[in-house]
Amino acid sequence: MTKNATEIKNNSSYHHGNLRQTLLSAATQMIAENGIESLSLRKLADKVSVSRTAAYHYFDDKNDLLCAIASDGFRQWQQLLKQSEQQNQTERQKFEQYLVNYMVFATHHPEEYELMFGRCIWKQAQCTEELQTIAHGTFQHQVEMMEY
Repeated sequence: MTKNATEIKNNSSYHHGNLRQTLLSAATQMIAENGIESLSLRKLADKVSVSRTAAYHYFDDKNDLLCAIASDGFRQWQQLLKQSEQQNQTERQKFEQYLVNYMVFATHHPEEYELMFGRCIWKQAQCTEELQTIAHGTFQHQVEMMEY
């Protein structure tokens, strides 16, 4: 067992079933409340009451964490799209619903939206392979919808 895994296992305040997801949820909440610039792995670890090294076990640095948040945002976005596409609608109605969902998502998750669609992750070509893969699939779906 690695040192980080031992720390996580032995930390008496650790009661999470899935620490990675707990860290992502807390980080997403932190950026919603105080913006991306205020986020750090140290503050995140303190917020969820784990050692700082526990957070670094899952994320190499802040950029890695931001990419993971963006990836989760794309997964939420894809789930929302799947739900709306299951409705019995014409292609035009599906596209209109897509646009409404896009605006609602962007409005309700502005910091995540910025990470997903425009922040420095993309501008500085610092996205992870996971983020590239999920984003490409999402963008491809958008292109296919517009072809109808």
